[in-house]
Amino acid sequence: MPQAPRIIDTEIDWVAYMQEVEGVANGTWDYTKLKGDTGPLVYPAGFVYFFLGLYYLTGRGTNIRLAQYIFAVLYIILLALVCRLFHKSQKVLFIFSTKIECSQIYAI
Repeated sequence: MPQAPRIIDTEIDWVAYMQEVEGVANGTWDYTKLKGDTGPLVYPAGFVYFFLGLYYLTGRGTNIRLAQYIFAVLYIILLALVCRLFHKSQKVLFIFSTKIECSQIYAI
């Protein structure tokens, strides 16, 4: 039986994000000193705290696969909440179902 092709994981700015929050983990709170491969940190503190949590959950940012699973769970939770809002409002939008289908195409 032929083997399925291996899909290579892509990291889009993950390393840079981890470099930026690593500075905070090491005690640097000065934004001018927080940098990654893509340049200086330009995101607000909420981003830093969220990714700092991911930094620790993923073994200092080394377990990208776990981070992908965490983002997948968050995506499903958000999608369920949006569906619940539509259900409570008793509105069904064709555009919403199309959005779900399109999201799956590019997110995978």
